[in-house]
Amino acid sequence: MASIRVQQPEPFDIVGGTVLVAGLGTGFEATLRARVRDANSIELVSTFFMVGGGTGEIAQFHAVMELPETPPTPNGFVEVFEDNAAFPDGPFPGPVAEINKICIPIVFGTSLMPGCVGYRRRIVLNGDSLGGIAQAEYGDSAVWARIHEANRDEIGDPSVLKPGMQLRIPH
Repeated sequence: MASIRVQQPEPFDIVGGTVLVAGLGTGFEATLRARVRDANSIELVSTFFMVGGGTGEIAQFHAVMELPETPPTPNGFVEVFEDNAAFPDGPFPGPVAEINKICIPIVFGTSLMPGCVGYRRRIVLNGDSLGGIAQAEYGDSAVWARIHEANRDEIGDPSVLKPGMQLRIPH
């Protein structure tokens, strides 16, 4: 087993103003770090937490990170890693070695629509379009790009939806 396993968020989850991070892991002197970055790699918030007993025990962890403001990009990342600040000149370059880093892509719901609290799942049916889904979900077909942006991992060409696709609809 890897020394860090992130169970929340899952890849491409839509998050609100609070980002919850949870999983299993162990870290150098029982410390792990987590941070949230936007699509431009700008750090929005970070924290650290204790996990395990400091001598390799694997234990559960969780962190609650409040975003200071609406992110400038709809896409971003959660990173969880152990650092080795005590040995900055060790085998890993830089002032802090980020070891066993896990990077989870996320979508900032509040960047897609103010007040976003989460998302619904919707299965694409034959004949569906993003405009039609936006009309049904929001009463406005013109906001179809919101759905496209929330599902870029699933939708390449916004004019081509395949029946059976499971879309995340921000709400």
